[in-house]
Parts: sequence; structure tokens; C-alpha cells
Amino acid sequence: MIYNPAALTGSAIHTLKQCLAMADGLAETTVGAIPAAPVTNAVGAMDMGILPDCYPGGVTLSDGDVIKAKWGDTAPLEKGLSALEMIEKANSGELKALVVYRSNPVVDFPGGHGVGEALKKLDLLVVHDMMETETAKLAQIVLPSNGPGFDEGTTTNIGGRVQLRTKGLTTDNPADWKIVAMIAKELGQETAPKDVHAVTAEIAEKVSGYQEIKRSAIRKEGKSREVVPSTNGASTFDDGGVVGNGKILRVANVLFSHDKILDAESNLAHQFQPSTVHLHASDANELGVQEGDEVHVAGNGHEVKAEVRVSNRCNPGGVVLPKVSDEQGVMSLVEAGKAVSWVTIKK
Repeated sequence: MIYNPAALTGSAIHTLKQCLAMADGLAETTVGAIPAAPVTNAVGAMDMGILPDCYPGGVTLSDGDVIKAKWGDTAPLEKGLSALEMIEKANSGELKALVVYRSNPVVDFPGGHGVGEALKKLDLLVVHDMMETETAKLAQIVLPSNGPGFDEGTTTNIGGRVQLRTKGLTTDNPADWKIVAMIAKELGQETAPKDVHAVTAEIAEKVSGYQEIKRSAIRKEGKSREVVPSTNGASTFDDGGVVGNGKILRVANVLFSHDKILDAESNLAHQFQPSTVHLHASDANELGVQEGDEVHVAGNGHEVKAEVRVSNRCNPGGVVLPKVSDEQGVMSLVEAGKAVSWVTIKK
């Protein structure tokens, strides 16, 4: 089963697990779930405990004994903050400092117009990136990142296969992991890894599902990590409230987007797409719009101009809006903290 992680709102995660359990009961059938994650190594990041309510390997905060055994008696057992919660607390003044690593929340986060205002309220914003993004321009300190060609380590793909990453380029600048390790040491981390291979070895020692992930074992073709157990947690559903001729918004990613990596001077600029919004034929008829019409997609106090495409990319009552440019401002239509974002379409 292939699913969109962004769609796992409300009770959807429980429904997915129930479908998997039912299918797993079929005779002579092997069943698995693959997240259609849009970001490279997103599965690996989650496995490493980047989520606010679990440790690496899916160890929940309720497993205090396991956490202390692996990460020491002083390992915190309180729930952390999600990225959006950090933005909320920055806006309220509760969060004073933030380190942003190779991310551009001003453009990429829901309600992007408000994210920048929240970051301006921080006493200290440190951005670790390889390009001058909208977020980096707000930072008091910018740490240079060498970029993907210089990275070493491992990548876990959406199927759970761990592959070795070796650098193709060299530089005299410190590697990203060294900078992160130095920051951790200044914040109280007693020991630091001597090299990137020591990080991989620690992952194999402490992270559930990665016990067999050794450099020698993944050197040629990689190796699938073991299944990481999970539990169903509480879920809530907030549809945000329908307004007028409201349609459910889904933002889609495209391969070639006019952003910081591919700008107008890029040799791939001919691949850039115009701003379009995909409607179901029944909704197009209801709204009185046709293929090629220019409309305004409005939501969360913002509007995006787009050309209508009447297609089968969405069901009645929904619209698909591809993110084709940073300047397009698509994410400003998305209301942070809502499971569903509603937009209206008008000529």
C-alpha cells in the first residue's frame, strides 16, 4: 500500500493500519506500506527520532526504561515540540532561540506569511544552509552547509532500504555532521563522534531495526532495515470549517520548481510550469469556469493566481494546486495546525 504521509490526518492512520491488518490475513499474500514521502531520506529522519513524541527507532516516551538504558538516566521523557509548535512558541515569545538546518520554513511551511514574522521575534536565529534562503536572510548567524555532494552516511528510502552515501566532492570546510556535533557539545553533550562512520555504528547499536546496518553490509547494494514496531495514538480531526463554495486544498510537489536550487538562469528553466489549479469537471461546471480560465484561489487570508485545468487529479469537492515556484506563495493558503485547508475559487 502506497500512501501520502500528509494525508494521515484524523483517523486516517488507524484506517490504514486496519487495511494492512486485514490484507495481511489473506493467504499467500505479503503486505507492506510505503510512504510516498516527497523529501529525500524522510523515512530515515523519522527513524532517527526527529518526531517530537518518540526516540530513534520508534521508542515511545512511555518506554522510560528502554530510553534510559540506551540514552542514559538524564534522557528527557517529556514530549518535544513539532516544527509548527516551535513557530507558534516563537511567535508568542516562549521560544527564544532556534537552529534551522537546511530548511526554508518561511516559504515551505503552512501559513508561510506568518512564519517569517514569528522568526523575527526570536532573540537568536541560526540557519545552517547551503543557499541564501528567505529564512537565512532573517538569521543573526548563518552556518555554511557544503551540500549533498559532500555528504556521507546513509539514506533510508521509502521502502526501508538503507544505502551507503559516499561523498563525490571534497572541501576544506567542516562537514555538516561536525558542525552539528560541535553545537551539541557546547549544549552539554559529553562525547562527540570522531567521524561519520562512528555515527553509523552508534545507529546500529541503539536504533531499533538498524542492528544489521553496518558499513560493510550496505557497501554495495544496501540492506533493508527490520520492521520498526508502532502503536496507534490518539487522533483528532479538525476540518477548519467550510466557507462558501469551499474546496479541500491539496498542494502537490513537482520535479522542477522555480526555487533556490533551480532559478531562472538554470539550464532546466524550460521545465518550469505555469501556476495551475486542477478541478473536477463537476466543480468546474458548478463554479462556471472552463479549461484555461484564470482564477484566484483564496484561503487563509491569501490568494494565488492560477490557470484552470479540468482533470481527474482530484475528486469532486477538492482542488490540486502544484507548487511550481517559491514566489507563488502556495503554502500561505494552508492554515497551520488544521488537518484540512479550505479554499475558494473565484474569477
